[in-house]
Amino acid sequence: MSVVRAEWRPDAGTAQSAAMNPRWVVPAILLCVVVQLAIFAPTFAEMVATWRRSETYAHCFFVLPAFAYLVWRQRDELQGCPARPAPLALLGVFACGFVVALGSLAAALTPSFFGLIGASVFTVIAVLGWRLARIIWVPLLFLFFAVPFGEVFVPYLIEWTAGFTVAAVAASGVPVFREGSNFIIPSGSWSVVDACSGIRYVMASMFAGWLYAWLTYRSSTRRLAFMLASIAVPIVANWLRAYVIVMLAHLSGNKIATGVDHFIYGWLFFGIVIGLMFWAGSFFREDTEVPDRARPAVALQPIRHALLAAIAAVALAALWQIATVRLAAYKDGRPIVVQPVQPANGWRLVANDSIGWTPQLRAPAATLVQRFEKQGQQITVHVGVYRDQSQDSELVNSLNDVSYLIKSPWFLVSDKVQLINLGQAQTNINDAVGRRQGEVLVIWQWYWIGGKVTTSDALAKAHLAVDRILRRSDTSAWVAVYGVDKEDGAVVRASLREFAADMGPSIDAALRGTAER
Repeated sequence: MSVVRAEWRPDAGTAQSAAMNPRWVVPAILLCVVVQLAIFAPTFAEMVATWRRSETYAHCFFVLPAFAYLVWRQRDELQGCPARPAPLALLGVFACGFVVALGSLAAALTPSFFGLIGASVFTVIAVLGWRLARIIWVPLLFLFFAVPFGEVFVPYLIEWTAGFTVAAVAASGVPVFREGSNFIIPSGSWSVVDACSGIRYVMASMFAGWLYAWLTYRSSTRRLAFMLASIAVPIVANWLRAYVIVMLAHLSGNKIATGVDHFIYGWLFFGIVIGLMFWAGSFFREDTEVPDRARPAVALQPIRHALLAAIAAVALAALWQIATVRLAAYKDGRPIVVQPVQPANGWRLVANDSIGWTPQLRAPAATLVQRFEKQGQQITVHVGVYRDQSQDSELVNSLNDVSYLIKSPWFLVSDKVQLINLGQAQTNINDAVGRRQGEVLVIWQWYWIGGKVTTSDALAKAHLAVDRILRRSDTSAWVAVYGVDKEDGAVVRASLREFAADMGPSIDAALRGTAER
């Protein structure tokens, strides 16, 4: 009698249940993204709120549905690709979680938004692998269109639009005088403001153009060419739009292309131009051939590997979110006692009468306004102190930008960074100039954080983030010194230089005293 050793082999059904089912791949990709958005829910809520606040980012609402469609469209390729978890991608999840935490602590929304999307992308890679990610690398990059980003380019777009419009109007035989982003022609005065920069056109065109390129072409060269065109065309179209509107208003005696017509003609013109861009792109389309949907043999992987990677990704993201909540809960709690700036080197305090402009800062915890006089020249000091900052009351905010604060009846002429002597030390400050009816307003502005002076929003945010991480007081100040001149501003500039050199140490001493109390 012989004994035969029996060897158990799982049948097909058992093997399938213990392995990554190919049909789960697309839902798994979408679930990875949704889970990360849920973990960083406060950051995602801020991102959605930004979409709602600004028409520039209205397209962001369509990014997640478009991403889901693009992934579903490649379902056959994905189901034919083995899912191999990539543990190294967890380092990307960890790094992106750190960026979200740092941005949240510094109240810097844009880095947090990029970190959130990056964490979602790396989670997909960690759970399903690099090979699968290479198939959907374009849809994964497409997710970054959900980040409301682009306003940093507005000043450049304004400058380019104003330059082209003035040059084109002059070439048309119309006399034109330009000062900054403002210009005057015989029929009236014009100003290129944020709404005229074309950023809305560029963002909308990039979103639609990128999607069109991916769905219409297969060649990388054609896709890249159309994507670049979707950036360049709206910029040039906005230049032409501005020129046409100015000329229509000029030739009609300001009866058309002004007021509501200004925006209606703008969007109508933009729609026609973008439609022509898509029409031209259709001549090179490559989506008429039916791709081969044959599925190769799939090497199934144990589902426990994917689950372990998913748990690790969730744990890393949750770790940073918990740390952020705990660190953000720290508050200084002390009431602010603002120390006045003491006169020095011949400067004396005078009555703080209005000169027709005062910066309206966004919700400072305390404010100090003093005016000093020396040899007939007057300079005003305006300090906004911030402590225990939040999204509604923060030092670095677009609403605290000098160029934003110069409003009607003043108009911005220039805004640049200049090196000055602030006491015995040389430092950079923001130099902004406004004008109205023959008067010139010159403003020098900087941030004061823990005894350090900077004009950089990024550096200021970084200092505040470090304070939060080290659980230190985030007391900081928005500082401006300014004056008004009747001529070209040369006299008030000389007074500002003298005031900064003489009173710089007094301003610093007052801020240090305020921070310590």
